[in-house]
Amino acid sequence: MALDTGNGNRGNNGVTRNALPTITATAAADVLEVDESDRVQVSTDVYYIPTDVTANFADNFTVSAGATVSYALSLASASGVDSGLFIATNNPENGAKIYLFEENGKIVGRAGNKGGQADGSADTPNASGRMVFEVSVNASGVVKLELNGAVRHNDPNDPDDVVSLAADAITLTATVTDGTGNSASADIELGNNIRIKDSAPAISVRTNAILPVLEVDESDPGTDATARIDNFRIISVDGIGFRASSITLSVASETGVDSGVTDAATGAKVFLFQ
Repeated sequence: MALDTGNGNRGNNGVTRNALPTITATAAADVLEVDESDRVQVSTDVYYIPTDVTANFADNFTVSAGATVSYALSLASASGVDSGLFIATNNPENGAKIYLFEENGKIVGRAGNKGGQADGSADTPNASGRMVFEVSVNASGVVKLELNGAVRHNDPNDPDDVVSLAADAITLTATVTDGTGNSASADIELGNNIRIKDSAPAISVRTNAILPVLEVDESDPGTDATARIDNFRIISVDGIGFRASSITLSVASETGVDSGVTDAATGAKVFLFQ
């Protein structure tokens, strides 16, 4: 027997049918963007990118009054979806593609298996690969991006270069349910709304750094001396356990710089040239 609910359309027998819930979605304007420049220091010379950023996507859905809403993230495939992003080159995976997996309601980006092609066309998904980032949504429609590793950016000359996931990489679904169990859903594609901004490396001289001494003994001619120059602090998030750097020597003038040393044989000053 149908019940008169007080809303909906009146049927042929004068009985009111319950109206189905409705939901519509609009293109998401919210952006989840993490800046790798916002480094977090975890030890003397170890820096990592921020742990997470959040944005509320609930306002991108319009639902009928009196209904409850739930949110979920999904992928087109459970076997590993190409995220459109790559691991930073200076990582153990050597620039492999990042693939997406559904894990306990979250979307996890993991480093794939590096193939033999530079463009990543031979890379393959690895469900056990190192986690690079994680995307989740809570009951209120707040989506969170947790970043755990650096990604490759397209312009090496732009320290503020921004990359985003593939447009249809991740789907956010909102489902509205009324009191009688009727439901309806709407989707938003989140890929382009999830972005990672690049970070330029930084370098400084260590506080109270003591330069090593290079000393040769003239009583043993023809010998040389070496010492490791380790007085610089290099800060970079584009690589785990790896720092790519170079050290060069220079003089203040190309026409010869007075070294402060005199040649014992001639008594002439010794000049330095590059």
